[in-house]
Amino acid sequence: MDPELKHLSLRECIFTPEEQGKVEEVLSILRPMKKATTFVSGEKQPSASKVLPTLAKLQTEMKEKVVDSALAVRMKHAVLQNLNLRYSDACVKNLLCKTTYIDPRYKEMTFASECEIFKAKQAIKEMGLSLADAVSNQQGTPSKAACGLPSLPAEVSIKVEADAPQYEDD
Repeated sequence: MDPELKHLSLRECIFTPEEQGKVEEVLSILRPMKKATTFVSGEKQPSASKVLPTLAKLQTEMKEKVVDSALAVRMKHAVLQNLNLRYSDACVKNLLCKTTYIDPRYKEMTFASECEIFKAKQAIKEMGLSLADAVSNQQGTPSKAACGLPSLPAEVSIKVEADAPQYEDD
């Protein structure tokens, strides 16, 4: 029996063998979603750079298998359709690709197309050149807009955690 069902008493949950099989099948399909959610948001400071690699892994795990029942196939298709809909916006995908590209954990980017990688490299290069140009022109601190970053309203402040990691050069 699945460990997630073991804590239930018989009074709380009595399934026929067929129902038990379906419940375990549903749990096996949902388990990767739980792992993905925990992985992406399980830290104090979740990182957007984890989203694309996690999506790629979920897409692999949700591929239809020969042994899948009709229920499993429908669920996997629904999950994939939902993920594709949520992350199909070009601006969102571009932002996620850039954040993933600059994260050293994902330098290979095996889950992104060559076109997406090229666009991310170009966007980061352009932001760097814009920043360097602003500094070299003695304009002081470049504006966020010049770097391709959104501006925050004046009342919004960014909190720096006291336990933020310290690096050797600090």
